[in-house]
Amino acid sequence: ISLAARIVEAVGELRFTAPLESLRVSVSVGVSHCSDETDWSNWYSQADAALYRAKGEGGGTWTLHP
Repeated sequence: ISLAARIVEAVGELRFTAPLESLRVSVSVGVSHCSDETDWSNWYSQADAALYRAKGEGGGTWTLHP
């Protein structure tokens, strides 16, 4: 979880310079727990749902699938 927070923070600090303006980028991250017994497809779907929740919160954040 702290990795997701660090990714969001690091990307948020990036600045790109275009000819007439400075551009900022952000990232949204969805996190889901996984174990040896977790079905890959189910895990991916949970992470994807968490990603869309993060995007729905305006981006630049991360969310954990419950």
